[in-house]
Amino acid sequence: PFEHMRRRGVTGLVTTIIASSSCLSVRSTPRFAVIERKALTSAMDGPTTNALDQAEAAAMRSGSGASGGLSLPACSIDPGRQKYVLIRVGDDYLVRGKASASYHRDAAQPTVEALAASGTRYEILGGGRIVLDRDAKTISIYGHSMGFPWEGGDFKHHITADVVRREYPDFSVTTSNEGY
Repeated sequence: PFEHMRRRGVTGLVTTIIASSSCLSVRSTPRFAVIERKALTSAMDGPTTNALDQAEAAAMRSGSGASGGLSLPACSIDPGRQKYVLIRVGDDYLVRGKASASYHRDAAQPTVEALAASGTRYEILGGGRIVLDRDAKTISIYGHSMGFPWEGGDFKHHITADVVRREYPDFSVTTSNEGY
């Protein structure tokens, strides 16, 4: 590594390391390499998922094991706008949303870890966004996930809506394939 640094110079090495980062950039001055934080785009501006995030999501997309044995609530979503995933466990479906999730894998991770630890077989079918408004008694399900894209582009928000309606029977639940 030190030979590499001497030949290319520290600035070149830092540029090489940071070039793949989605949130940092390097600007060279006559004496220094300045590392700057890029402005982060909001989820509404476009995809926030890079290749590394997609690879991590792909690694957690499915797990092998028995098809049952762990009892989890079918629906767990937070109030407000959030990323969500739809998980198939045997013949059952789980909906997981977290308002604090930066990525869809963050919404899936606690449930996936519990399923994997119990040896339960699962598959994350895809994801999108959910907006839960308790005051208006409405739930909107829409969009898609870059980390867990719907297989073949076949959105399954209708399955998500069925699971959510069982948990929130007094709420108006709508779906749309539009939006990110």
